[in-house]
Amino acid sequence: MDEPRYELFADKHRKRRPPAKVTEASLLRAGQRYIERYGGPSHAVATVLRRRARKAATRPDTELEDAMQLVDTVMATLLNSSALDDRHWAAERARRLHARGTPMRMIRMRLAQKRLDRDHIDAAIEALGEEAGDPDLAAAWAYARRRRFGPFRFDGRSERRDKDLAAMARAGFHYGIASKVIDAESADDDLS
Repeated sequence: MDEPRYELFADKHRKRRPPAKVTEASLLRAGQRYIERYGGPSHAVATVLRRRARKAATRPDTELEDAMQLVDTVMATLLNSSALDDRHWAAERARRLHARGTPMRMIRMRLAQKRLDRDHIDAAIEALGEEAGDPDLAAAWAYARRRRFGPFRFDGRSERRDKDLAAMARAGFHYGIASKVIDAESADDDLS
């Protein structure tokens, strides 16, 4: 009988390198790379840097308190250099969500999940209100266009009406707005 081939799984017994030591310069580079690649609010960048600092604190020559102070210093540097701008990020994120057809209530909730200040969220929502007369109606039209509901459906429109209304309700649209979009005669009725 053949012996099992355990040599494939021998990697877990290899010694791992210790985490890199954190310095202010290394944390600043890591923060800038994260911002360039993912963008994101300041809370997300701080979370990434704190995770890196905690990992580096497992080294015998690094104290957790010192590493966390470095994170605070780097975050202050990034915020002062305008590399991180939560107000701008919130406005851009709200604009993208709105273009996809997300209702205002859901946009507000998603921005709050990113732990943005209420002032930044309110400013982003207000900017959307200035761009579109009724932002929820404009979002409903965008959602219907994307999902091919109502006037964007080419066949079986009357049979699918209730299911389309239910899908729009699940997406967060009020019945009045959803029915206005679903029951529109043509896509030219877009009043957003």
